[in-house]
Amino acid sequence: MARKLNLKVEPTGNGGAKVSWTDVAKRPDLPIIAHIAFGIWAIGGVFASIVGGGVVGVIWFVGTIGWPLFLRTNVDKPNSITFEREVTTHNGQTFPTSQISRIEYGLETQLTGAKTKTAFAMENENPQTLIRLWVDDSYAHNISLNNWQNQINHEIRDTLAKTLDAVRKVEAEEKHEETHGKSGDFGVPDY
Repeated sequence: MARKLNLKVEPTGNGGAKVSWTDVAKRPDLPIIAHIAFGIWAIGGVFASIVGGGVVGVIWFVGTIGWPLFLRTNVDKPNSITFEREVTTHNGQTFPTSQISRIEYGLETQLTGAKTKTAFAMENENPQTLIRLWVDDSYAHNISLNNWQNQINHEIRDTLAKTLDAVRKVEAEEKHEETHGKSGDFGVPDY
């Protein structure tokens, strides 16, 4: 089944906009106790299949093969960011919209130097892509960590940047209108 990005830009009123999409992310790591339980399952299954026969052995074999395959699947995770004229909000954190300097994306390993954190990581495991937003070029806030292809991540980053520019444009036009009046306003000044 093909996954859908569901990238949407919705106006929030007062010149703001909300960008929402669906991330395809790696299944979160389970605690070590889950891996210990799986080891006990595997060892106990050998003894149970010897004693219980074929049906128990088949159930044990399917569970033993299915568990690691299940852990390697991806999950859909809804994500959104709201750009308002004064404040940008993502996952409960707020940032001054005027201080956002850039939005970038790239492989997590290249941007942060982070290594794979899973206990059972495969050597050929694909690294995840990170989309982050910079505040004053001094603080990087992670917006998305996903398994989408580069083209999709570029589309997300491009939509975020265009939405941010549109919100800033509305703000700039209103400030210009306050100080210089509407374009096309001519007439005799009040004395």
